[in-house]
Amino acid sequence: MACLILFALVALVAVTGAVEIAKVPYSKLDYFQIREQLEALAKQYPGVMQLENATEKLGVPYLVECDAAGTQKCVIDIVTITDVSVSSLDKVQLIVTGSLNGQDRLGPQVAYYLIEYLVTNFGADFQITQLLQKREIVIVPIPNAWGFANNKEKELAKYKTSPTSTTMQYLYKDAFRDFPYN
Repeated sequence: MACLILFALVALVAVTGAVEIAKVPYSKLDYFQIREQLEALAKQYPGVMQLENATEKLGVPYLVECDAAGTQKCVIDIVTITDVSVSSLDKVQLIVTGSLNGQDRLGPQVAYYLIEYLVTNFGADFQITQLLQKREIVIVPIPNAWGFANNKEKELAKYKTSPTSTTMQYLYKDAFRDFPYN
């Protein structure tokens, strides 16, 4: 998965001709730091970045808490990057995801830094600006929020033991095998 994200980043660089080296050194970010940075970028760059979460946009329920204290629900962020002043009807849409495997530490980092690179260079870099005027890039940096926050391969979800029960049961699901196809 990380290779696919890296390929997408290389393809974007090839299309735009952008080869500038990062001005600030990259650091490894955890789940909470990535979410905090995404919220800050969305506030700073509203003309190019929209931050939503899967619960609000798609009705995906919050399943578990991501912190040890059990106070912060796991959020699956959906980031849309495009020039909002240009109609999206004629834009090609591209989707990039971090990693479904919560133990993959690279995928979410690459996805986050791709977001940061695109929004901070919009308006300053001609190729990035042109790219975002013609494309709508949807990035889901951490599709397995609980797994990434807890460094676990599988995702954790709460389920009722029966439709009428109030008792909840925790189950681990393999996110790589959780794709309905019919």
